[in-house]
This record gives sequence, structure tokens and C-alpha cells, in this order.
Amino acid sequence: MNIHPTTGKRGVTLDFNLNTPTRPTNGFPFQTTRARCNANHVNLDHCIQFIAVYEFGHVLGLSHEQNRADDGFPAPCKTDDSSADNVYGNTDFTAYDPESVMNYCRQNYYGNRNLSRTDIISVQAYYGHIPTFTAETLVLDIPGLIYQGGSWKSTLKYGSDGKFTLTSYTPDNSSGNQSSVVSTFANSIVTLPLIRYMQGGKVTQLLQVTLRQGSDGRFSITRRNVHPDTLR
Repeated sequence: MNIHPTTGKRGVTLDFNLNTPTRPTNGFPFQTTRARCNANHVNLDHCIQFIAVYEFGHVLGLSHEQNRADDGFPAPCKTDDSSADNVYGNTDFTAYDPESVMNYCRQNYYGNRNLSRTDIISVQAYYGHIPTFTAETLVLDIPGLIYQGGSWKSTLKYGSDGKFTLTSYTPDNSSGNQSSVVSTFANSIVTLPLIRYMQGGKVTQLLQVTLRQGSDGRFSITRRNVHPDTLR
């Protein structure tokens, strides 16, 4: 992240020749990115892909995983604590992820372009079109609920009796904004494989939930688990 040489605006500049000098960090000496890739036996294409994935992780708001208080790593893997790096996050809604692409302490870190399962679900949680429960309003929005072959935008309200009431449902005929999570309603069971739990305007938990519809038409929670990809 830096100031663009032409526009003067803060952003990301990607050097596909990998000739940009790097600062000495985490045991790596001062050298060009290309030299660092060669030293780690990573070919040029993989190195470019790794750097792009990593830097755009920052663009999406992901900070350095090893800067978490619960990472358990001593120096030299915690050498980017200066204010110039400014890479501390303000919300932890998953457990510490040793395999995150944002983690300098990741095994075989340099050049490893693969996202971890937690990386994927973290981005999906903040940017995906997924079921969302908002604590302040007690409303559960399901952008695409598959029922009898159709997709429905559904809204349920959680009541003081511990049950959900269906307050609205309309056919989801959109072609470009479908839910990125497949939620289903069949045999009186609503299966929600991923729910974003929002509180205070932030994602605080990622859950898996199952609801059962009773004879009164309302829905009771039969399963409520923290999503396993957020746990280690």
C-alpha cells in the first residue's frame, strides 16, 4: 500500500517485474521481490499470484494474522509492529489461523498463493450475499432460500418466545445477485449452512443453523453451531 506515482492517491501498485526493493522483515534480508522469490524457490508466475492475493487481502481489510494477540509466535515473526505498517485489525471473528495467506508465520509462507479455508469464509462473511441475523433488530434475512425448485428472498423475526416468524417472502428473480450460500427449506426444515451474525455493525460470529417449522407456522432453532471453518 503506497502513494500512486501518477495520481498521488493512496492505493496498491503491483510490480509484475518484481524489481521493487523489499524491507528486511521476519528474517528476510533487504532485496528485490524477485530475489526473495528465487531464494524461496518460487517461480515468477506463482510469486506474482501470491503477492497479488496477499495485497488484495489488505485491500479487502484483512490485517496481518501474526499480529493477533493470540498467535503465540515470538520474534522474529513479529517484526512489523511499527506504526508505518498499520496492519492491526480491530475485529477477530475467527480463531487464530496459522495457514492464513496473511500470516507471515505460515509454513512455507513466501509464494504460497493458496487461501486457507478461514481466509475464504472470512471474505465471504464480509462481502458475500449470505443469510444475516442482526442482533439489534432480531431480523434474519435470507437472500436466497431454495423451496420447491424456486429461490425466495425471505425475512424472519425472532420473538420473545424463542421462535422465528416469517414476515415476508418474495421470489428471487435476480440474475446477478444470487445468494453465495445455498439455504434450503424442505420437509419443514430450514437449513442455513452459513449465517453472518451482526452486532454493532460488525460481524461477530459465523454460524450454522437449522430451523424447524411447527404446526403454528413459526420456526424453532434445532441446531446452532459456530461454523467449523472459524475454529482451530
